[in-house]
Amino acid sequence: MPDFLPRRAADMVDWTRSFSQAIGDDPTAYGLSAEDADNYAVLQEAYALAYRRSQDPSTRSPAQVQAKDSALKALKERTRQLAWRVRGTPGMDAGRLARLGLKPPSRNRRALPAPVSSPRLRLTPTIGSDVVLRLEDRDRLGRAKPRGVAGAIVMVHVGDAPPREVKDWTFGFGTTKTRLSVPLPEGLSPGTQVWYVAWWQSPTGQPGPASAPVSTRVGFDLAPRVAKRAA
Repeated sequence: MPDFLPRRAADMVDWTRSFSQAIGDDPTAYGLSAEDADNYAVLQEAYALAYRRSQDPSTRSPAQVQAKDSALKALKERTRQLAWRVRGTPGMDAGRLARLGLKPPSRNRRALPAPVSSPRLRLTPTIGSDVVLRLEDRDRLGRAKPRGVAGAIVMVHVGDAPPREVKDWTFGFGTTKTRLSVPLPEGLSPGTQVWYVAWWQSPTGQPGPASAPVSTRVGFDLAPRVAKRAA
């Protein structure tokens, strides 16, 4: 989707404060949880404080400017992730989107259906803190997204087996890329199994079918496993 965030760092303080207040008042109305809203509020407040300190002559320093830039990067990333989820929430209306500062889909744009196929999800074994994920069009060679697909949602689960229900997965991130390096969840012991699953989304947030889950183990250079689909 086009970037909806303000370009000026100062404008980001007010914009994200309004966004935080809106989702905090009624997170379930936006397809989010209270934990999502609380964690976002922490990020927003951290950025607002870092911004003030970077602008105040009495506290401004190279370290404070760097702290502000780091806080802004984290806040932007999380804002885009939550906005992606909100847009994909069934029944989301223009009024609620407007309250978040998000524009509804253009009425002049031709409606696009939900993707009909699932992505082929691959991951590169890792012995470090990151794992490389690749999303591929399973119906065509190459890594390009299928026609009518804007991006994908990736979810994560830590455990010996992948959950059967979507609600039991943890939201990871939304992406428009087909190859990306992502950090493994923090604080996991070597050998812990981490699962990933993904599905394509249309430009209006309509999800397609989920991929087969794949996994790797923390700290082990093992070939990733693909979960067997239930018969």
